[in-house]
Amino acid sequence: MNRLGPGYFATMGTPMLLGREFGLEDNNKAPKVAVISEMLAHQCFGNANPIGRRIADHDNGEFQVVGVVNGSRYGGVKELPRSVLYLPFFQDNLAEASFAETFEIRYSGSLSTVLDGVRRRVWAIDRNFPLFRVKTLEVQTEDSLVKERLITTLSAFFGVLAALLACIGLYGRCLALVSQPALWSQTYGCAHTLGCESPPGHGCHVCRLRAGEASIESRSHGGLAL
Repeated sequence: MNRLGPGYFATMGTPMLLGREFGLEDNNKAPKVAVISEMLAHQCFGNANPIGRRIADHDNGEFQVVGVVNGSRYGGVKELPRSVLYLPFFQDNLAEASFAETFEIRYSGSLSTVLDGVRRRVWAIDRNFPLFRVKTLEVQTEDSLVKERLITTLSAFFGVLAALLACIGLYGRCLALVSQPALWSQTYGCAHTLGCESPPGHGCHVCRLRAGEASIESRSHGGLAL
């Protein structure tokens, strides 16, 4: 359940699917009204038109539905829309309110210029009224993706590290074969004993087999390094 002031959905660019949003006339002297999300409308009323119907909240009583709004994501961009009941801010008992108010502003131009104007307007009413945690919608969206970006960065780092270790392992194996020609002489000696008259790698089946074994061994060392 959220309490909203007049013009909230228009400010946030959230489309109204049916009915209207809250106005200044929705105060504590007017009948209790509510706006519901599309998902909540389907859960409570199915395919019927919910405008004019009544919906009850355990802590706040019954309300007449005056609008249905498109679903919104609250926790992050990957979150699915929720079932939400919206109530007018000015129909609450503000003297007993225990929540912190958040103001949403749609602006154009420089953010710093807009903030200066907002501070002047607020301080003209109450000089001691604090303004804090000022964030644009873009910054809030980026903050909600911090976990995903961290996982992507770590995955890329460990992928590069694994590739580097594999290259080091392959290089070490190739260097050992080049620096120890006795390995190749043993291969040729074994093949000559079996009746091969050609140098390794020149058509002899036995030599090709030995070379393939060396290649497989080299790849296995690379796999262990990875």
